[in-house]
Amino acid sequence: MNDRRGTVEPLAGAPSTWPTTLRDLLRAAADNSDRASLAERLGDAPSDAAERRLEFLESVDILDGADPTPGRYGREYLDTHDEGVLYEALAAGVAGFEEILEGLAVRPLTDVEVADLLSTALNGDADPALARDYRAWLEALGYLEHDDGVNELTRQGRRLVATTDELTPPGSATETPSIADPADAAPSNQSPATGSDAADGENEDTLKGPTDQEALERELRAQYDDTCMVCGDRRRRGPEAGHSAVHYPMPTAAPHDGPVAAENALVLCPNHRADFEHGTVTVDPRTLTVDHAYESAVSGRTLSTADDHEVGAQYLAYHNNVVAD
Repeated sequence: MNDRRGTVEPLAGAPSTWPTTLRDLLRAAADNSDRASLAERLGDAPSDAAERRLEFLESVDILDGADPTPGRYGREYLDTHDEGVLYEALAAGVAGFEEILEGLAVRPLTDVEVADLLSTALNGDADPALARDYRAWLEALGYLEHDDGVNELTRQGRRLVATTDELTPPGSATETPSIADPADAAPSNQSPATGSDAADGENEDTLKGPTDQEALERELRAQYDDTCMVCGDRRRRGPEAGHSAVHYPMPTAAPHDGPVAAENALVLCPNHRADFEHGTVTVDPRTLTVDHAYESAVSGRTLSTADDHEVGAQYLAYHNNVVAD
């Protein structure tokens, strides 16, 4: 949206109290409290500051009208108490939140670095004071933690980035990359179905049809010829057939709920798949440099990726900061 505003108004008090403040404010607005009464609920700040806060909440459709009633997002928030609704309101009405979250998905940032991101997003100079106001809203919603001058996404924030279509961190694919046809990738003397596919003989997929996950994993294993992206080893389960496994840095099972997608998938040997699951190996989201807790021969290597397979930075960062933390 080109008409989104480029400033935010912080509420009074600690950011952790803002959701409660907003719920109380919205309940009062639903009970037809007048504007002056609502302004009093926004803290003991000067009246002009309280008015700016009311105007800001109106601009993002949390409040509506001269004597405000709950706006579209305000009504939904009252019904659900879901802070994700407040983020939707902010992202729809204010420019810059996406860029901050995308940057934080790659690494922690200082307020000065957040200000640099905002300057690019807003096509103008943004100072650290403005960055602090944006940061405070993300803190209030539970997406960001600020400690010792550094801002870092929470687990909830990483899940937001990984599951929101509009958020694409630097270095990640904007769509699922195309995967080479297994018949093209597999050697001529080898079946395209490799790794943990069904043994020789009748294939269950022939009877039932493969699921999307099975098809994706088969294609990836064939594309990499069962070669581990971490160590370059190709394990075998016979004279010719290889053996590998597909691992999802942001696990697909609850509570992580990562996507079954090529950018959230790695082809690994059994040993390094286990190491990923145990959190003893991480990959830098920007440089793809591997760090292993005890295997010096692997630490410092670069994750090997095929030309048309780009691993999403947000999923590697999620593994590093949530799974392996």
